[in-house]
Amino acid sequence: MRNVITYDGVDFAYHKDEYVLKKVAFSVEQGEKLAIMGPNGAGKTTLFKLAVGLIKPLSGKVSVLGIDVTKKENLKKIRQKVGYLFQNPDDQIFATTVWEDVAFGPRNLGLNEEEVREAVEAALKEVLMENYGKNSPFHLSEGQKKRVAIAGLLAMEPEILLLDEPTSDLDIPTAKTFLEKISELNRKGVTVLMATHHIFFAKKWAQECIVLNNGSIIYQGDSKEAFKKEEVVKVIGDPDYFL
Repeated sequence: MRNVITYDGVDFAYHKDEYVLKKVAFSVEQGEKLAIMGPNGAGKTTLFKLAVGLIKPLSGKVSVLGIDVTKKENLKKIRQKVGYLFQNPDDQIFATTVWEDVAFGPRNLGLNEEEVREAVEAALKEVLMENYGKNSPFHLSEGQKKRVAIAGLLAMEPEILLLDEPTSDLDIPTAKTFLEKISELNRKGVTVLMATHHIFFAKKWAQECIVLNNGSIIYQGDSKEAFKKEEVVKVIGDPDYFL
C-alpha cells in the first residue's frame, strides 16, 4: 500500500510560542480507516487544515498523494482529490440553494451538466435530502446543513475524505446511513480520516487510531488496543464508563 498523506516533523502555532502541533510525524496508507482523537485543542482540526493547504506548517512537511501541500500551485489538484468536511457546516456551505451547493464540487471537477445532475441527485439521496434541492441551505437546521455539506463531498467522489466530527448534529438514522456510505466508499479504496470525540464509535468503526494531546501523538495503533493504555484513557476517557 502507498502512503497517501504524510506529516513529517510538523510544527504549527496559531499564536507565537503557543504550539498546537509539535514535531508530528505519521503516514496514512491508501484505503485506511483512521480515527483521530484527542481533547479540545489537541490539534485534530489543525491536521486536516494542513492537509488541504488552508494553513501552512511552521516547520516540517505535509504531502498528499505525493504532492507538497505547502506549494500554492499544487492546491487545486490536491483539493480535487480530497474531500474535507468542516466541523461547522456554516463554514462550508455558501450557495443560494442546496442543489447549487452540492453541484459546486462536480462542476469544479469539469463534469458536464448531465453528470453533475446525476452526482447531485445521488448524493442528496444518500443523505436523505433529495426533497430539499431548491431550499436555501442557510434556512435549514444544523443537522440538515451538515447533511448538505456531506452531500457536497459525496458528489465529488474523492480519493481521500477528511471528516471533522461528521456525526455531530445528525440523528441516528441519518448518521447510520452516512456511515454505511462511508464504509462502502472505503471498501472501494477511499481513504478515510475521521476526527471524533465519540470513543464508542471510534473503537468500533476505525481500524487504526491516533490520539493527540497537547499537540503531540501519545498513541498510534489498533483502535481496540488504544483503550488498554493508561495514558490514552487518562486523556480520552474510559469507553465503558457509562455501561
